[in-house]
Amino acid sequence: MADALNARLAELCARFGKANLARRCNIPPSSVSRYLAGAKLPGSVLEALVAGLNVNPAWLLAGEPPVMSHEVASGGSALANQLLELVESMKQVTRLSMGAVLSSERMRTLLELQNALRRYREQLSTAGEIITPALRSLVASIEDLALKRGDWYQAEALASRVESLAELCGDERLRVRIDSMIAMRLAFHDQYETALAANRRALWRAMSLDPREGDTLQVLHSQMHLLSGAERSSEAERTVRACLELAGPDSAPLKALLGAVLLERGQGSEGLSLLARNLDEMPDPAMRAAMVFDLARGQRFCGLTPDYGPDDPHGATADIAYGTIMESDALLEAALDRAPARKMSSSFNVIGQGAPFVAEYARCLLAGRRGDLPTLRRFVDQHLDAERLEARRHGRLWRMASRAQACRVLGDTAAARAATLKLAEWLAAPADGESASVRTRVIHASNTLRLFNDGPFRDTALAELDELTGAGYWGFKPLARAIATPAPGAA
Repeated sequence: MADALNARLAELCARFGKANLARRCNIPPSSVSRYLAGAKLPGSVLEALVAGLNVNPAWLLAGEPPVMSHEVASGGSALANQLLELVESMKQVTRLSMGAVLSSERMRTLLELQNALRRYREQLSTAGEIITPALRSLVASIEDLALKRGDWYQAEALASRVESLAELCGDERLRVRIDSMIAMRLAFHDQYETALAANRRALWRAMSLDPREGDTLQVLHSQMHLLSGAERSSEAERTVRACLELAGPDSAPLKALLGAVLLERGQGSEGLSLLARNLDEMPDPAMRAAMVFDLARGQRFCGLTPDYGPDDPHGATADIAYGTIMESDALLEAALDRAPARKMSSSFNVIGQGAPFVAEYARCLLAGRRGDLPTLRRFVDQHLDAERLEARRHGRLWRMASRAQACRVLGDTAAARAATLKLAEWLAAPADGESASVRTRVIHASNTLRLFNDGPFRDTALAELDELTGAGYWGFKPLARAIATPAPGAA
């Protein structure tokens, strides 16, 4: 038991930092070092760890997750009472020296502790049996909202209720889906690094169960979405290819996911072909519906007419994405009329990744192009502020491209050129793992050609459009023709 306690102390030091732990628990740093080296932890130290760090006593004594007390989900008053009993039993133990616990006169306290732990486990098991079916239904509803309807705001609101009950889930596969959902919620709140790490753990746990199962595909799709939002499509491609190696080259759903990633990466013809051939093999209807957007957008980008119905929300969102790049008022108006209404938070950081942001930006851009400049200016000030974009670590490229586009429409040429030059600087020296999406590359090329008459920036922009056309993105050919001639008033 002593060795296990020393190991858990090491975990806490890694989590909080040794100096911080010593300060918060009022333990001399030299004593912490001795315990880490293998010295026995006295009861007073255990009590200090629980009180100073809010550590879960069940984890500290017996390794029962979670680590922190505030992470212990509440499954009803009976479970809460057992936890209180557990804490009280631990307080009895902390009054003793750990070396004396096994003496005969102290055996009663040890047995009480063991009984409390046993009842704690039983209560967890009972709560899990009751709560797991309800969790399964809630998770299905959240996935339907997020994937099929694209309503991330409502999905996030429901996910916050599920998260507090996640520890009671008794179904390993469902827990994988919940972990992935929690990761998406973190991303919604702009905590991308934490979200990526959490979803990566869920993904490899799912892969260890079966790389071909629908749960694994859902987690992988979530990871793709996260990496796309963070503009790290190269990592997305490596991840999908690694999954394909494990599952085997004949996995049609994984090939469909790879096609979607390649479309984002700039390999239009290959990506569209893989996605179109394998999309119908997706086992989950909500996920298949979500990837209709990837297919419809890919068809638009590659110059094909998408084959979706007039009321398909994902088709409308694809048209919004394409219409924004092409700055086509007619296409934007028609697509926005068909798109479902989606709420977007007013916070700069919580912008509702994906469809809500894209749709709202498109509405404001169209308003600005038709003379309603205050509407577009408000959006720029709130969501595309230059200083805050420069401080971002994820998703900064396409937002800066959008800022340059919006400022150009506003007639603020100086701000548009400054944003275009800043983006050119980022693209020349990208951050670790950062890679511009096709959307970012085309909007940036369009801005450059409209704002600069000559020089290396213009030559680079023309070469960029030529390269994308050669990779199969024929849908941007009209844009290249329309703006190849320098515009009056450009620099």
